[in-house]
Amino acid sequence: MAKLKSINPANGEVNGEVKISISTEITSKVAAARKAYATWREVGLKDRLKFIKSIRNEVAKNKSEIAKLTTMEMGKPVSEARPSVESNLRAIDWLLDNSERILKPETTISSPSEIHQIFYEPLGVVAAIAPWNFPSGNMFIPVLTNLIVGNTVVFKHSELCPLTGEYLAKIFTKILPKGVFNLVNGDGKVGEELANQDVDLIYFTGSQPVGHKLYETAAKKFIRAFLELGGSAPGVVFADADLGQLTKSIFDQRFHNNGQVCTSLKRLIVEKSIADDLIDRLSKMLSAKKIGDPLKKETDFGPLASEKQVGRAKVQLEDALSKGAKIVAKLELPENLKGAFFAPVILKNIRKNMKVWTEEVFAPILPMVTFNSEKEALELANETPFGLGGYVYSSDKKKAERVARQIVTGNVSINGPEYYRHQNPFGGAKISGIGRQNGSLGLHNLCNIKVIAHKR
Repeated sequence: MAKLKSINPANGEVNGEVKISISTEITSKVAAARKAYATWREVGLKDRLKFIKSIRNEVAKNKSEIAKLTTMEMGKPVSEARPSVESNLRAIDWLLDNSERILKPETTISSPSEIHQIFYEPLGVVAAIAPWNFPSGNMFIPVLTNLIVGNTVVFKHSELCPLTGEYLAKIFTKILPKGVFNLVNGDGKVGEELANQDVDLIYFTGSQPVGHKLYETAAKKFIRAFLELGGSAPGVVFADADLGQLTKSIFDQRFHNNGQVCTSLKRLIVEKSIADDLIDRLSKMLSAKKIGDPLKKETDFGPLASEKQVGRAKVQLEDALSKGAKIVAKLELPENLKGAFFAPVILKNIRKNMKVWTEEVFAPILPMVTFNSEKEALELANETPFGLGGYVYSSDKKKAERVARQIVTGNVSINGPEYYRHQNPFGGAKISGIGRQNGSLGLHNLCNIKVIAHKR
């Protein structure tokens, strides 16, 4: 049986391997989920939450191992991996505390003669396919939210982090009734085959081309699809922004997780009069960072998730440089590094035909352009087919809110707060996706919403 190897991007060594799921296994696991759905949907919400709480407690016991797997499989420094798992636990806690309130029947009409109510019922079997950039969180979100509403799940993790998938799957299957959760392993071909099975919802986070193909699959089957397909978020910085307070936020929004975040600030749009000042501040901040072994606490930048990611980043950077972009800051790689490392850079002299402007860049590359007016800033911000995130920096609250409302996107941060929170609905506009996850809307999106009207 073919095996899928987990490769440590920091050194190229094999972390371990798992069996790639063959067609008969995929079909049998979907059938198991279908069979389990008949009883799981009838389990009361209170009892389903008891299962989720047991999963949460088991994750908490093993959070150090989960964080280490994250570092070993996709290169996230331990200084980021551990807080990431802690954030996962807080998200689960919020679900435990709020799901009953969110999913309880809602009364829309109540008169002496009749009553109308909305009920949130499960949809069925979910094919969930996740990316590698947040290995544990990208598994918890689609799996646990669907289980809470009463759906059953067949899950495929990214081929870059199969050991994380196997580790968490053991926790899930040890606690849950048979067939409620099921894991398959493999690359995109396995994901495609899973999506073509007898499922009621395709839940996908990943690239736009793959998401577009899965949307076509869902349309042909006339089933629902949730798609979160990445972004190229603008960061608009006005001259009245307090750079002393906000430069760190701008830096972190681009370089967190080595730039491998769908919501990252990927296009820096700065009012011309402060551009040199901001570049200087960001350059000094970058020069103080350390790149190296992600298992060391002092490391700020580990490797990218794979050599394939490095190749994509190099193509985008070389394209920009060949068309006139200039490097204004770069964190040089130590000579002894042998893994999938990529030197973080800040660029200027950006043109609209460069890949770093037109494509999603999943690497620590920050391109900067300047503007002279609010109108020009908005045109630059919206000059993208993506619409997942956006950032506005200004001391003028009214102006910042005005600009934020005109950026065509699903999420905007003004002066730094992180909008991706488990309380907030998250998703995109334009080609960045369909549907919302997290918050009350995220749970409702996983349900059949039924109105029952009857006489009193």
